[in-house]
Amino acid sequence: MEYAHASSANDDAPGIPEIALWCAVIEQAFVDIGIIVPKNASVQKRAEGRYYDEALRFLLRDNKNFLIVCGLAGVKPEVVRMGARRAESQEEFR
Repeated sequence: MEYAHASSANDDAPGIPEIALWCAVIEQAFVDIGIIVPKNASVQKRAEGRYYDEALRFLLRDNKNFLIVCGLAGVKPEVVRMGARRAESQEEFR
């Protein structure tokens, strides 16, 4: 999943750093459920415990915060949820 990340050429554009920040919040939720592995991770492993559960709830349940974050990031909540649902269904087979 790709997000609108700020580049050095656009640092002066209004709102770009804020968009990148909110995209990073969504990206971290995907890291927490094990869909995205950070570049600096030495071993790929499934996220576990509290962060996994919280991130999955954040991504899949209807809640005001999720809708606000998606709006500020400039992404459609339905698209973000498709990725999370795919991850959840794959989790059953691991």
